[in-house]
Amino acid sequence: MNLYRVFILCFFLSIIAFLVFMTQYIQVLSGIFTHTLSSGQQNPEQIFRLLFNPILIISGVIMGAAGLAFKIIGIVFVAQKKELPGGEQTLWILGFIFIGFVTAIVFMALAKTKQWVVEINNKYNT
Repeated sequence: MNLYRVFILCFFLSIIAFLVFMTQYIQVLSGIFTHTLSSGQQNPEQIFRLLFNPILIISGVIMGAAGLAFKIIGIVFVAQKKELPGGEQTLWILGFIFIGFVTAIVFMALAKTKQWVVEINNKYNT
């Protein structure tokens, strides 16, 4: 599997994990509110069980690992790109560090238009 496909796989895996995480998080919050409103009191054990839902934890870990992976792959690729001026490389790297999701979308769009994908495939398929 080439590096660009791994980048895309990690990116979409982080999006899917984020969506699962957010749906579970909203269910946890609604569960806490409905439990508190229906019983009139807060049960710490029930709230603890809701907060440490296995699906919530697993999706959070997958989201974090996949997000870190696509950021590292993007940074490594940009750092190895000798045609980019130093200032542009710095902006790409800072973009991946601070606003990774937006930078990854721009990177995927530019990688196709500037034929970076062909260079990535040729470099890492040997």
